[in-house]
Amino acid sequence: MSPAPVYVGDDGALLDVAEAIAADWAALGVRGSFLARHLDTGERLGFDVDEPMPLASVVKVPLALVVLDRIAAGELDPAHPVTVDPARSSVGPTGLAAFRHPATVAVGDLLLLMLSVSDNAAADTLLDLVPATDVDERLRAWGCGEIRMRHRMNHMYECAAGAAGNDFSLALELALRDERAGRHTIETLDPAYANAGSAAALVELLRRGGRDLRADGDGGAAAADGAAGLHAPAGERAAGGHVAVER
Repeated sequence: MSPAPVYVGDDGALLDVAEAIAADWAALGVRGSFLARHLDTGERLGFDVDEPMPLASVVKVPLALVVLDRIAAGELDPAHPVTVDPARSSVGPTGLAAFRHPATVAVGDLLLLMLSVSDNAAADTLLDLVPATDVDERLRAWGCGEIRMRHRMNHMYECAAGAAGNDFSLALELALRDERAGRHTIETLDPAYANAGSAAALVELLRRGGRDLRADGDGGAAAADGAAGLHAPAGERAAGGHVAVER
């Protein structure tokens, strides 16, 4: 039996909403963590907000921010062309991962594909340019060390195949069984080894990006010009770009 969620809410009404969302998830057989936070007032509601979770494709957001950091620093050209060969690229149902023939795509368009259609091949091609260890190091420099980037996207499929062959229905069954038992046959579903992070850490990363986007003045123009930024704790200005923050 799963432990009861740990709720957060700045008043009784927000706690009631958090509890209602958790109850709906439980009724569907879903377990996870959730956090909604007002970027201006800091008000929040949620549950299990500090619990590390395997991020799967959610890790593409911090990856994008670190790649944009390199672009903003002049270390990476968004127009630089990269050839992606399906024979050696990552598994996935969308974007370049679904291509049958080699394609040459600019770095900026790899970002677009990764974020718009969750393209695993685009993400892993970007990781060829900015390795997972570099992403992890940059997140720590930004004060976001609770978000961990440890492996490429295709490693999730490799681990699933290692546990269940090419039978992904069996892999799903193993994942569900392990979730109930509190163990992990598939390594990339274990927060200790997976790309992982908490809801609180992810929201804080987005808050930092949103804060600097608004500090640049016209948020829409800043997003269009790739001028969003992140600050390390000591005030070091870091990267960012093509990040739209709704407010």
